[in-house]
Amino acid sequence: MIAARRPLKPPDLGGLAVPEPGVPPFAVRFGEAVIAEFTAACEQIARSGTLTLGPRTARFEALVAGLAGTADAVAVTSGTTALELAFEGLGLKNDLVLVPTNTSPATAAAAVRAGHSIGFYDAGAWPAAGQVEAALDARRQAGAVVVVHVGGLVSPEMPAITRLCGSRGVLLVEDAAHALGAGQAGRPAGSFGDAAAFSFFPTKVVTTAEGGVVTTPHREAADAVRRLRNQGQLHGSAALIGGSYRLSEFSAALGEAQLNHRDEWLKGQAAVFDRYRAALRESPFATVLDVPDGGRASGYKFIALAAAPQVREELRAHLARRGVSLAGGVYESLLHDDPRFRRWAPPDPCLFPAARDFAARHFCLPAWPGLTQPEQDRVIAALHSFRASP
Repeated sequence: MIAARRPLKPPDLGGLAVPEPGVPPFAVRFGEAVIAEFTAACEQIARSGTLTLGPRTARFEALVAGLAGTADAVAVTSGTTALELAFEGLGLKNDLVLVPTNTSPATAAAAVRAGHSIGFYDAGAWPAAGQVEAALDARRQAGAVVVVHVGGLVSPEMPAITRLCGSRGVLLVEDAAHALGAGQAGRPAGSFGDAAAFSFFPTKVVTTAEGGVVTTPHREAADAVRRLRNQGQLHGSAALIGGSYRLSEFSAALGEAQLNHRDEWLKGQAAVFDRYRAALRESPFATVLDVPDGGRASGYKFIALAAAPQVREELRAHLARRGVSLAGGVYESLLHDDPRFRRWAPPDPCLFPAARDFAARHFCLPAWPGLTQPEQDRVIAALHSFRASP
C-alpha cells in the first residue's frame, strides 16, 4: 500500500519576503465572456461534425473582411502562409519583391518560399513614399512592394504609396500582421493594397492560436487563395497545385468570440496606453511614438523611443531588476544583417539609416490584453524610478 504523500512545505526564506510575480512581456488572458462563448461554440462544432471550412470559418472571414474594408477574406493556417498565398494568388511569377529591412524574417521568407527574389528598402516606424520610390528607382524589375504596419501603426503616407505603386504597375501587398482594426486617412489596414496578410498568432490583437487571413479587393485572387489552401480545389474542381492550409472551425470560433467583444477590449487597451503616455509625458529619456495624424492604431504595441541606444539598454536592465520584462521590440534586428538573407543584401553596410535608428532605440512596454491594473502600476512605478546615466 502506497503511503499518502505529505503536502510540500514552502521553503524557509529566513524571514525574507517572497517576491511578487513579475510582469511578463506578454501573456494570453481571455475575458470570461470570450471563454464562455468559445466553450459553447466548441460543443456546437463537435456535435455538428463539420470541423473545417464550415460556417464558423465563414463568419470569422466576414468579420475580418469588414474590419479590413475588403470584399473578400480567406482564412489560412498562419500569417506567413497568408503572405505566401497572397503572392501566389495575385499571380506574381518569379519577380523581385521589395520588403523593408525593418520587419520580421517571416515577411521576406514568405516571398522566398513563394519563389521570388527579394530586395530591401529603408523604413523606420513606418515607410515613407520617398523611401519606396527610391527603392523602385533602384530596382526597376520589382514586381511587388510589401509595406509592413509595424506595431499596428499605419504610415500616414499609405495613400501616396498606393498611388506610387499603381503608377508603376507594381503590386502592393500589406503585411498587416499587427494591424487588424488600424487605419489611416479614413481607410482601414488591409484596404490599401492588392492584398493584405493578417496574423492571428497568440501575441496578436486577436488570436486563433495559429492562423492568418488574406484580404483582397480582387475576387479572382481570393478564389485562387481559396483553392491554394485546399489542395488546389474549389467546389470540387481542381485547377491549382495547393496544400493543406485550412483553418479549423475551432480556431475560427476562438477568433470570432474575441471579435464579438472587440469594443470592450479596445477600451481597455486605450486606458493602458493613456496611463503609459501620462507616465512618459515630459520624460527626459523617452518619447512616445504616437499614432500618425488622421490614423488609428490597432492596440497591438505601445512603442516609445529612447533618447539613445544606451539609454534603452539601461532602461531594460532597470525594469528587469524591478520584475518588468520587455520583449525584443518590433524589430531590433534588420533583415539585411540576417545570414539567411545576406545573399540579397546590398554591399554597403551603412545603408538604411531610418531602420537602424528605430531598431536601436525603440522599446515596447507590456500592454497585452488582460494586463491588470496592479501590473500596470508596477510598470509605471519602474518607469518613474529610472534615471539614465549622464
